[in-house]
Amino acid sequence: MKACLVVVAFTCLSCISPRAVLAAKTPTQKTPLATDLKAFEHSSAVNQKSSATSVHSAVAAARDVKESQDSSASQKSDNQALQSVALGRSSTWCPGNRFPDVNITVEGKAQYDDIIDVTLLQSILASDPEWELESPWDLTLVASSLETVDRSFAFAGGKGEASDRNAYLGFVVPARTLEKQISVIGNVKSLGSHTWLEYRGEDVITRPGAINLMRICLVPAKCDRYFITHPSMCTDGVWERLPDPETRTGHNRSMCCQEMTCEASAPCVPATKWTIRPSYSSAKGSTTEQCCIPQLCSASVCNSTVWQLKQGQVFGSTEQECCESRDCDEYQCSSATKWLKKNSSGVGSTDEECCLAKNCSAFDCTVSDKWATKDDPGNFLGSTFQECCDPTNCENHTCAPSSKWAPNPDARQKPGSTNPTCCLPAFCKNYTCNASLQLRAGATAGNKSLQGSTDEECCETKFCKDYACSDKTKWEHRADQTWENIDRRGWSDEECCEPIFCAANDCLPETLWKQKDASQLEGLQGSLSEQCCEPLLCEDYTCSGDYPDLNISSTKWYKKVDTNHYKFRGSTDQECCHPKYCSQFYTSFPSKYARLPENLTSSRQGSTEAECYQELKCSDYCCVDAGRKLKPNAAKHYGSTDEECCE
Repeated sequence: MKACLVVVAFTCLSCISPRAVLAAKTPTQKTPLATDLKAFEHSSAVNQKSSATSVHSAVAAARDVKESQDSSASQKSDNQALQSVALGRSSTWCPGNRFPDVNITVEGKAQYDDIIDVTLLQSILASDPEWELESPWDLTLVASSLETVDRSFAFAGGKGEASDRNAYLGFVVPARTLEKQISVIGNVKSLGSHTWLEYRGEDVITRPGAINLMRICLVPAKCDRYFITHPSMCTDGVWERLPDPETRTGHNRSMCCQEMTCEASAPCVPATKWTIRPSYSSAKGSTTEQCCIPQLCSASVCNSTVWQLKQGQVFGSTEQECCESRDCDEYQCSSATKWLKKNSSGVGSTDEECCLAKNCSAFDCTVSDKWATKDDPGNFLGSTFQECCDPTNCENHTCAPSSKWAPNPDARQKPGSTNPTCCLPAFCKNYTCNASLQLRAGATAGNKSLQGSTDEECCETKFCKDYACSDKTKWEHRADQTWENIDRRGWSDEECCEPIFCAANDCLPETLWKQKDASQLEGLQGSLSEQCCEPLLCEDYTCSGDYPDLNISSTKWYKKVDTNHYKFRGSTDQECCHPKYCSQFYTSFPSKYARLPENLTSSRQGSTEAECYQELKCSDYCCVDAGRKLKPNAAKHYGSTDEECCE
């Protein structure tokens, strides 16, 4: 009796407002990890009772909503609410999940029964641009079963009859299993608006709480997901990953990677140490060992009085790579304030060869208010005030740059030669940047605020990570950081986004779309078939076997007819033509022909005896009348009666 009540309650859900269902829905709970199947059986029984209570609450809530609101406005709002529940989620265990965020309990189901609300499932898949015929998708889930036999499930689609449903993404829940991880990949066989997820077994599932499906993840089979599940794939130096894995369809190495070539990898660097091997343009590899020939140093490179060839076999063709220099360790610099002995051994016997010059341009005269930097310090050597600086005071000091410093009238006669001593600072915290800019970091930080009074000094371009590309189908957001791990700056499509051109787009499915002319594609942006491709119409297609010029019609197909409001699209018999089945054809000579058996995989097509029947030869017939016998040459006569075959 309890099982019947649950079935009736779920049937009512198809008649009530989706908003009422949402109002009464209780949070989805994951079946706890049980230590054995008995614990799971108890948990399933409790969940069943709770589900029945929630359903009755949903029915009551639906009745109140239906009486209080206009039906047409309510239906539109309900559909939006369902979309919000189905798609408005973010799952760390399944990024980009297209499947509704629900757990499914399978009970009281016969063959071809749906196991999830068709309206909710189809509303999600029909609006998903990536749910296309023959596109590969990845389905994973966690299943627990109390059944004693394996149970099979699959996606399906068609007109609704059991024989017309093409099964795909099928999976089997093993008997007596607990939290079994299941994963399948398959091609879509039906449009999203004509898709079901159904039980495919022959036996009726009668056990309450028989099967629980949770953590259901349905996503397009893209290469980026393949790399997540196979993190070491194509990282061996022999294969490399193809670009844009998040948009590339694939679920194996051959679809998501390509072999590396010497010419593309260009490992023969520096050119002074390596030359390319023979057949370089066609050779496979990415390392110097696979692609290059080493250059051994020769004595001619070090033909100098200050160099000698390094010992052993060394790769190179320059003095720096092949030679050893004379040692400057024994040389003393002429002036300790103007020259600094080099730390490393070098070649030579002069200050220039063995010492580092102490240029006055590196000496800071501003550490003392009594000195100012010479006009051209780069022309002087030294490391003392006397060698590098001129005496000065604030009266002779120029506050520069003027955008950061202004003369202090109270310090004109004060000894000194620095901005802090002689000038007043201008702070960026008092400056207003242009609309597309923002104050630099530190512009308002305490007493040490950033100085300046211009956009260049006080402002910086905003970060691309805060910018949204104007059209995601025509622009792809660049990485927030550059290859140097620096936050990318910009505030426009050109600065923060990469254009997506139709020239790189495949018109898929190819039976529904064709490429535009090259002149139309030039400079055209987009990533959808609707933007980049021309539709293929069935009105331009002729069914197989039709020869209109000869007034001959196909015996297996008849053309679909467009209406004033709908034009059929496609370029195949399956898309543009209706099949003629042998099961609908009957011969006018039933005594001469026997119907051929149906195929195991698909219904037999045809509308003639030659396609749908086999001939009945008199040689295979036995005369019923004992006084009659088969006609001569019975193998050349056809029939299955005494009148046709006997004399």
